[in-house]
Amino acid sequence: MLSGEKDITAVTFDLWGTLITNNEEGIISTKSQEMYDFFQSINCLIPYQSIKLSIELLIYKIRHVQRKKGRNLSNTEQIEILLNVLDVKLNQNSHKETMLNILQNDNSRFEIIEGVEKLLAELKQRGVRMALICNTTLVPGKILSHNLQKRGLSNYFEVMIFSNEVKYAKPHKDIFLLAADRLKVPITSIVHIGDDYFSDWIGANNAGAKGILLSKLKKHFNDKIAENINDLSI
Repeated sequence: MLSGEKDITAVTFDLWGTLITNNEEGIISTKSQEMYDFFQSINCLIPYQSIKLSIELLIYKIRHVQRKKGRNLSNTEQIEILLNVLDVKLNQNSHKETMLNILQNDNSRFEIIEGVEKLLAELKQRGVRMALICNTTLVPGKILSHNLQKRGLSNYFEVMIFSNEVKYAKPHKDIFLLAADRLKVPITSIVHIGDDYFSDWIGANNAGAKGILLSKLKKHFNDKIAENINDLSI
């Protein structure tokens, strides 16, 4: 599929669900337990299930704002959403900081999806320039970047863009244009690969790039769809 794109000089990738696994249920459960233990320590008796539901709602709201407004929720907004949902008032800033640390702590234990390293290595060998465009939810880009470096994935990318570090989030066209600017290539020469129809496929195409969607619904779309990373030909 990539081999047929004659004018392509760069490829940008989504992260979660495209290059690495997304064990979201496990992440939510771990954060919920940590948050429950924290509230217990300050004599704030909130049921575990209520905390878990509040974190699930927070993630939903983060993604909703990203999709509808093309931006991230600030740290303050995230904490206020949780407190409002739980109907809790905390006067000490240190307590809010503890909550934020729990949310942002990376306990994802992600795995690199089969075939990803082979594809990235082959693209790099061909001289194709590559960038990462990642919408963050709870864990910020600084921590994700560090973990990608430890696993050796960051070595493939000239540019890594995380939505919490810039003004925009996918599907906003400006986050794709920012990648093109940092790569110093025309947006029309970029292929963007991701697994979210709105954030990746629609967003990339609206920006002027060529979107490729990773989806098991391949048969319902056109030739710009791949079932998974191994379905891409370079």
